[in-house]
Amino acid sequence: MRSRVARDRARRAAVRRRNTHAREPRTGVREVPVTNRVCTRCKRKKQSTAFRLSPSICGPCYVRNPPKYAALSKATKDRANAKRRTQRAEQRRDRPRTVNSIGLDETYAKRAKERARARGVHYETYSRSAIFARYGETCAYCDAPAEHIDHVVPISKGGPDAEHNLLPACAPCNLGKGAKTLAEWAATF
Repeated sequence: MRSRVARDRARRAAVRRRNTHAREPRTGVREVPVTNRVCTRCKRKKQSTAFRLSPSICGPCYVRNPPKYAALSKATKDRANAKRRTQRAEQRRDRPRTVNSIGLDETYAKRAKERARARGVHYETYSRSAIFARYGETCAYCDAPAEHIDHVVPISKGGPDAEHNLLPACAPCNLGKGAKTLAEWAATF
């Protein structure tokens, strides 16, 4: 990897090569009249051939400090960041509500409805919190703290996704029962 000094030296050499070739008379090519211009950086009067890289900055000044690498002032950066922050805040405010911003019951209801529609079973709206409250936040099978909702007749066996087919269950009971009916699950004890 080249050092910065070596890169600058190579750029200056390239500019010099371009400028010398521009001054040499070419056969069959019309000569462009050479005029004098003033560089906006160094304020020196130079021939127009020195302005190959930029229309207003001479070659040596351009190589030393190209415009695209010119550092922005801290105030300019702060203004740009403040503007960006306000734009993002407005975008967040205008954005439609996502799953994370609606209540847990609505999130579960939306997913349950999609799952029931995919399986082709009957669906009725229900409230998970109401089911948990009816059983006192405990598992209907073992009286441990309930974390899941269990379908008594599994959806995979044609059971409806409705409140009369749902019971609160702890994770070990619900995951152990899986897609079995109560009779099939009881046979595994």
